[in-house]
Amino acid sequence: MGITPKHDIKDYWSTANHKLTPWFKVMFPRTKFLLVYQSVLHASEPNAQGQAKIEPFVNNLVAKFQSAFYPYENLSVDEMVIGFKVRFHAKQYNAAKPHKYHIKTFGLCDSITGYVYNLLIYFGSKTAYNPELDPTSTPAVKVFSTLLQGVASYHHLFADRFYTSLPLIQFLLSMKLNYPGTVNKNRKGLPHSTFEEPQEGSQKVQKPSFIHSYNMSMNGCDRLVQMVSYYSSHNHKTKKWWKKVFTWIVKVTQVNAHILYMLSHHAASKRMSLAHFKDQLIQQPTALSGHEVPTE
Repeated sequence: MGITPKHDIKDYWSTANHKLTPWFKVMFPRTKFLLVYQSVLHASEPNAQGQAKIEPFVNNLVAKFQSAFYPYENLSVDEMVIGFKVRFHAKQYNAAKPHKYHIKTFGLCDSITGYVYNLLIYFGSKTAYNPELDPTSTPAVKVFSTLLQGVASYHHLFADRFYTSLPLIQFLLSMKLNYPGTVNKNRKGLPHSTFEEPQEGSQKVQKPSFIHSYNMSMNGCDRLVQMVSYYSSHNHKTKKWWKKVFTWIVKVTQVNAHILYMLSHHAASKRMSLAHFKDQLIQQPTALSGHEVPTE
């Protein structure tokens, strides 16, 4: 559905000449698909409630992510949002985001590839932070402590000024992790000597190497979000918040798989765009099903 976008789900089975896509009708009868799609309650145990409807499924996928690839030296931590306007107890609003109303997740991504190594969904007071952490820790420390479980001490961690604080820096130092990050000048606990007033005049100043490193390494999560937005079906309207998370994490899985494919196929003849990679994913179940789909 991401490769072949349509206005409404029922349009995928339309027989109108300008909407006809035979693949869907051959692979899955419309009534059967809609019955499954509309009656599914969650992706976990039958009696699960709240975040338990989807969180075990996401955690299982994240465990697969971590077993398949370990990131390079530079890591980035940032928010990754899922657009959602309907009622949800932990729904967020931020006018600066592409989706003003959204479900918020925190991602730990490899800065070079954008690969998602760890993921934390925000459920307000019920968010599943690292249980071994002091409950009085600051929100930033809770997020980083949870995302960094199992990460070695040699990494450089990049994040924006929203997270930078003295407690977080002290926590990361205790883990022997480097933290190049921007900071708010009025952030409590930071010494005033940290900030210098800009010099007057037009004197040329050479950009420090760590500024260049920050600019190059900070956008790992943004790269992933951008890739997920391509050929994506998770923006279909739904009143079920967990169904939004379900379709979104499936797209994240596809992008992670594409990154792994590209890392393992260096020859120019084996390189493949994300669109072509998704085409290959579509063709595999088609071949396994034994259906012959009409082609032009």
